[in-house]
Parts: sequence; C-alpha cells; structure tokens
Amino acid sequence: MSITIGAGNQQIDADNTIHQALNHNIYVRVPTRDPWILPATGNDGRIGKLTVSRYHLEPVTGANQSLAVHVTFTINQIFVPSQTGATRRGNPEAIRVEIANLHFTARPLNVQFAINGDNFVANTPANRNVATHRGAVNNWLHVSSDERCRDIATSIGLTADDAAQLGTARTAINNGLADYTGEALTALRAQITTAVRGEIEDHLMPANLRETVTINVTFS
Repeated sequence: MSITIGAGNQQIDADNTIHQALNHNIYVRVPTRDPWILPATGNDGRIGKLTVSRYHLEPVTGANQSLAVHVTFTINQIFVPSQTGATRRGNPEAIRVEIANLHFTARPLNVQFAINGDNFVANTPANRNVATHRGAVNNWLHVSSDERCRDIATSIGLTADDAAQLGTARTAINNGLADYTGEALTALRAQITTAVRGEIEDHLMPANLRETVTINVTFS
C-alpha cells in the first residue's frame, strides 16, 4: 500500500497506517557499511510509531558474545495534503514525515526482546538493564553510568568487579561501538531522509504527482 493524495488532508499516525504508507520496508543506504533495514514487523526491527532497524552485530574484545546495534526513532506522523493543496501554484503544501528521538541502541545479542506497540519488552538477565543508547549529542549511556556498564559487561562475559576491571570493560565496549558516533548519527539523518523520500515517491498515487509533490522529512 502507498500514500494516495486525495480530496482532503490526511494525518497518518497509527502503527498499521504508517508502515503501509512506507510500503513495509525502508532501506537506508550507508556508504561505508551494510544498509540499515527497517521492516514492518518482527522481533528484529519494525516500522510504525516506534521504528527500529534490524541489528548490526559488533564484536567486543574478550567478550563471549557480540553487541546487537539498532537504529531507533519515532515517527510522530505523516501529513499528506489534499490534491488541491499539493498542486497549488506558488505555495504548494508538502508531504511531511515527522521523526523524533533518532538514536542508536546496543544490547547483548542473547538478550531476547519483543516489540509491543511503542515499547521494547526485554528479558534481561537478573533484572539488569543491559541496553545502552546514544544520540547525536549525548554519548553512550554506559560511558557515564558505572552500573549500566557493569551490567552490560557482566552479561557479555567481561569481568567488572573493581574499578580497574570496569575501566577495561568499558574500553572494550567503547571500541566495539566506535563507529557509532554523533557524527554518524547526524549523517544518518540525511540517509534516512533520502530513503523515506524515495520510498514515498516511488509508490505515491496518483502517479502523475510523483515528480511534482514535495516530501519533507523533519527531525526533532
């Protein structure tokens, strides 16, 4: 299913209508690595209000398992103007895709999780929170939280009983996540914008509007 521009404005803001509007998959191409794939449903990624990529695996030196890294963000809404508004001379209205809270998330690979609506439900070892997150400005959470770092380290088989061991574990985790910088996340905004615009434009109806309608993707 695609977006159809009709007689009235549309506000697409529910899980099922968002992933239908985006044709169930987004392929975000990144020049230096495999693409980020965002599928409609499943335990590994989804498209909806909460949008999560399939994971990329990153090894951690000395650990007994890798970290699974996801791209995560919220699609607040897709605004679709009426055909009259979209084709108005001089001041046409654009399709607007409103994205918020773009960030990277990393978890140990063996932490099985399900996605329920707008929430992750994770089965974590011994009730530990073993996810770490970073945005374009803030650093990874485990860098500033000894407790989070220790819990992640323990879950992937690294010793973190004292300060020196914790420091070694943190360095190993940081090295494993070294490619996931604020700069990479900033670049990802442009890459997601290109992918979303292409997905909408390629399937937009009526087809004669595909090359004339403006598609804006905003991040907050």
